Amino acid sequence: MSQERKVKSYVGEIPLEPELTLVYLDDLNRKMDDLIRLTKQQILNQSPLLATTRFPTPYQFLSVNAGARNAVYTFDIKERYGDTKVGLITKIGNNWFANTQLIFSVDNTDLTVERQIAPVSDPLSVNIVFEDRVVWTAVNSDTVAHVFEALTDGYLVERELWDHLKEIRGELVSELRELKSLA
Repeated sequence: MSQERKVKSYVGEIPLEPELTLVYLDDLNRKMDDLIRLTKQQILNQSPLLATTRFPTPYQFLSVNAGARNAVYTFDIKERYGDTKVGLITKIGNNWFANTQLIFSVDNTDLTVERQIAPVSDPLSVNIVFEDRVVWTAVNSDTVAHVFEALTDGYLVERELWDHLKEIRGELVSELRELKSLA
């Protein structure tokens, strides 16, 4: 005796046949490992919807006088978009001069840079998430003015979507750990 299941849809009820699906643990582990290895950049590359929202001004520059300290690059997500977006930095670059330093600040976490990370014309690929602001501040301890350049490129993602992706990834990691402990 077969028990028929039904699913409601917009056009009526659709009968479903009971199915038995075999999933091999090695197959499942391999697929879950592949999902876990996805970086933010790979997710962006696979989703044209996300890839359309680029940072509005990735390259900024400023002449900073001798002995002065000024923000060369600033991108404040909360100021522009409120709490609706998250930033994914995919490329950074800067120039640098002797007797100077740049402070790369992401969500109020500072990194003092006393060299060129990568030229702005050939930036370094990175995966950095930020929710508030990114600032490059030049500190010119030299005796002459310098034109500082900073490049921070990436994508804006809807916060709701980003939170959902983090949740899915967390669930997959938990399930994988549980399955590996059973193997």
